[in-house]
Amino acid sequence: MAEYRYAVAEKYKQDLLFAVENQVDIVCCGFAESGLAITQIRKVLGPFSLNTKVLARIESSDGLKNLADIISVADGVFVDRGELGRNLPIEKVFLAQKSVIAHANAAKKPAVVAAQMLDSMRHKPRATRAEVSDVANAVLDGADVLALGVETAKGAFPLETLQVMVQVCQEAESAYYHGRKFVDLKRIEAVRLAAMGPKDEQIETFTSATAAVSAAMTNGAAAIIVVTTTGKTAFAVASYRPPCPILTVTRQMSVARQCHLYRGLRPVYFSEEKCDDWSEDMDRRITHTLQFAVRSKFVKPGERVVICTGWHAGQTNTVRLVVVPAEEFMSSPLHIVRSSQVFNVSSKQQQPREVAPNQPNLLPPNQPAPAWGENPTVTFD
Repeated sequence: MAEYRYAVAEKYKQDLLFAVENQVDIVCCGFAESGLAITQIRKVLGPFSLNTKVLARIESSDGLKNLADIISVADGVFVDRGELGRNLPIEKVFLAQKSVIAHANAAKKPAVVAAQMLDSMRHKPRATRAEVSDVANAVLDGADVLALGVETAKGAFPLETLQVMVQVCQEAESAYYHGRKFVDLKRIEAVRLAAMGPKDEQIETFTSATAAVSAAMTNGAAAIIVVTTTGKTAFAVASYRPPCPILTVTRQMSVARQCHLYRGLRPVYFSEEKCDDWSEDMDRRITHTLQFAVRSKFVKPGERVVICTGWHAGQTNTVRLVVVPAEEFMSSPLHIVRSSQVFNVSSKQQQPREVAPNQPNLLPPNQPAPAWGENPTVTFD
């Protein structure tokens, strides 16, 4: 993560060019006091800025005053509580943290909280109760990332510090009110899109992301799988705070690394060459992710998962609810996206045909699909 401060001085231009040459995933603008600093960074980065996340460090009262302007052009915010404590009355710091996180959540941008999270663990193997409450409240506020600093850089107990952080975060996440947060964020985004006159692409992303989260919450899904190239849909799904992990399968290493900025995202790198048949290639990626999910114990056979894909290349506009098959059925790619080759929906009553060996039924063969008028019968090719 490269840091960029103030106006674009020659030294910082060189730093940004170094970031471009080395394909840095994240650039951080220190002491961001307006959206202009972020815009200047993007100009220096040029076309590379399309693949690089630019975060704004909120460290001063001016940054708080111009928070809406900063968030509108930045890819995320970084709450530096150490600097805020030096530039604000100490009793205002917690309000600043909550305000920055709330604005970032509403804008669907990641929020990072850092500085003095478990400070006492530099010298002791146990955290204080106040520190544990501080970490938990940052999670409950809606932070995407909690960053340790001196505790692991120079502390005597870096591993123990990280273990405490993980345990507290997991406990706090179990107490997070996902349902209420989802309703609030969905309403805010719907109002924002209506006000700005959204493009079709924005409507599709909003609809797909909210449908995936709603399906996961309604059906108690163990995970959401998002197949993505740029990560845009996966980032949108994460912004609505589903109660289950989001497995994001991608061929882009930079996208996989950037997934760690977003709460709940678990990147799955898919390195196989592309197939000429797009639907077959999609099925391979989904099967690979399901195999990884079972091996990593994110899901178990028999549990439900929500899969968010496209109907064809270049779009993510389809949400499917499937049951994780037994591992022996995943030795070859499942027919999930390539469904036209697995089953055919007809309004005429037909007898179900045999399914290929070792291929699980994704739908019960005699179950009618909901429709207007006649109930079609699902038959397998």
